[in-house]
Amino acid sequence: MRPSRQLATYLRARRGGASRDDAAALADISIEEADLSDADEARGLLADLDITEAPAPIGHNSKEQEMNIAELDQLEKRLDASIGKADSGASIAAQELRLFVERVERLEEEKKGIAGDIKDVMSEMKGRGYDTKIVRKILAIRKKKKGEHEEEAMILETYMAALGMI
Repeated sequence: MRPSRQLATYLRARRGGASRDDAAALADISIEEADLSDADEARGLLADLDITEAPAPIGHNSKEQEMNIAELDQLEKRLDASIGKADSGASIAAQELRLFVERVERLEEEKKGIAGDIKDVMSEMKGRGYDTKIVRKILAIRKKKKGEHEEEAMILETYMAALGMI
């Protein structure tokens, strides 16, 4: 199984001898996520994960996506405050849920950045005279398996012939 890029980065750093705080900073995860990962690692739950070099995100402007140090400090203070308020038994599950939600929110932000980059590339293509509708169709075809596209093309041709279009 392949873990998220952040978890793979954290585990590689920890297994390489980095401290929890250094590995968490490198992987851009909170200390609480690091603690949960360390606990899972200690229980052997992460032993089967493939943590070879995870692919880097492509196309998005990482400068726009990075949190600055002040935002990280505020997030850490907020997490520390919420940990102190929660009951110990229920707090672990609540912390874990909150961390998953925050991770998904960060990924959604990255997805928005990537979508914006795709839009920019398509605009550039259109400006250079390419038909972007056709390019989108090519992209859709390239996503499909070879046999799947050929089958759809044959069915389309059959339907068009039945309607007298070809």
